[in-house]
Amino acid sequence: MKNLFLLVVASAALASCGGGSSTVSLPDGKGGTTKITSEGDANKGEVTMTGADGKTMTMKSGSGTANFPAFAPQYPGSTLGQTSDIATDGTKMITIEQFTADTPDKVVAFYKASLEKNGIKIGMSGSQDGKSFLSAGSNNPKEDKSPAAMIAAEVEDGKTKVSMVITSPS
Repeated sequence: MKNLFLLVVASAALASCGGGSSTVSLPDGKGGTTKITSEGDANKGEVTMTGADGKTMTMKSGSGTANFPAFAPQYPGSTLGQTSDIATDGTKMITIEQFTADTPDKVVAFYKASLEKNGIKIGMSGSQDGKSFLSAGSNNPKEDKSPAAMIAAEVEDGKTKVSMVITSPS
C-alpha cells in the first residue's frame, strides 16, 4: 500500500506539472486491479484511485480555491496558498494554507471561537516563540461522525502563514 500511495502522489505531481490526463492500471497483489487516473495542469491536479472492490480515493490539489467548512471559514481578508482535498471511505480531509497580516494569536483566537460556536471541543491550544496552534474535535471522525481541526499560525516572510488540516465524515 505504501508503494501505491507513493505512485498516487507521483501521479498527482506529474498531472499538475505537465497537464493533460493519464490512466494506469496496476495489479493490487490480491488478484484484482487498481486503476489510477490523473489529470491537471500547473495550477490544479486531481488523482482518483479505484480498487478492485470499487472503492475510490480522490485527491485534489491546487491553489486559489478551497472548500472551507462552515465551522472553520476562510480567515477574513486572507489570501489562499496551496490546498488539497482528499476523500476516501467515508472520511474527507482538507489542507489549506492562508496568509494574512494579522498576528498568529489573533488568527488562532478567531478559529477557536468559530469551532467552539459550532460545538467542536478544543483539545489544546497555545503559543510559543511567535507561533500559535490549536487542535479540536474528534480523533476519529469516521467512527464518531464529528469533525476535527488542527490549525497552526506563524510569521513567515513578514506575513502570518496559517496551516489548516480538517477531517470530517464525507
